[in-house]
Amino acid sequence: MNHKLTRALGASLVLLGALAWTAAAPPAANALTNCTVDDLTVDGEEQAFLRLINDYRAKNGIAALSLDPALTRASTWMASDLGGRSTFAHTDSLGRSPWVRMPDCGVTAPGGENLAAGTNYSSAQSALDAWINSPKHRELMLASDFKAIGVARVFREGSTYGWYWVTDFGYSGGDTSTAATTTPPPTPASTIAPKPAQPVATPAAAPPPPRRMLALEAGVSLLTWDGGYVHPAQVFGGKANWVSMVYVFDQGSQTWLRWGPGLDPQMQTLTALRNGVQYWVVVTRSIEVEVID
Repeated sequence: MNHKLTRALGASLVLLGALAWTAAAPPAANALTNCTVDDLTVDGEEQAFLRLINDYRAKNGIAALSLDPALTRASTWMASDLGGRSTFAHTDSLGRSPWVRMPDCGVTAPGGENLAAGTNYSSAQSALDAWINSPKHRELMLASDFKAIGVARVFREGSTYGWYWVTDFGYSGGDTSTAATTTPPPTPASTIAPKPAQPVATPAAAPPPPRRMLALEAGVSLLTWDGGYVHPAQVFGGKANWVSMVYVFDQGSQTWLRWGPGLDPQMQTLTALRNGVQYWVVVTRSIEVEVID
């Protein structure tokens, strides 16, 4: 699984226009607690955005995204949260970056986030065009390794920007449509003929893949993580006697995130290693750690 931190935390896009919105406003979805919203319906413009972004990806030779309930919950919470405050940033009012907020909403493999706001951005087409015209947001929408998306637009009367759009992207999961499906009624038991048992051959167990190890010299090393989405303790916890600290600069919050085996848990702000991201690691002696996929 390929996690791209810098691309996923593209610059925030504040979109302001002089024209007043003309489309009818949907009911406002109000952020409640950790990741609870009172309206998770997908309105016509949100559905239109899914079609538009998939058409745009298709024109660029990229597979379509599927709508994911957890990503949609995360997007709706963030759009509602933005509408209730004056600041405009990827960090929400609870101090969470997208990497913390999306897992709180049930997203297992978060990938990225685009934001837009402005009184003349009520339509799906206007939001898409604005992101297409911004290189970092366009790059995020055309990321071929993203498989799922959550889409939300919220109107908050009296807010700083009026309309708020949030799209959250993920590496896996997703529903192919928003329509509810029904299960056909079961066939009465009397009409089902029993099937004869068939012998099943047990395949031979495949040998385990060789372990991938990463060597670190004593002192400060800059490494590019080539494994999966894992907590630093899973990689460095077994070498706690010799690992002092792991650092990374978070482009979204513009702060340094850190993890260390002796650091107070409340100060451990680095919660996951991501594929392709560079980390500074301080060790007191040469060690090897396993690359976990």
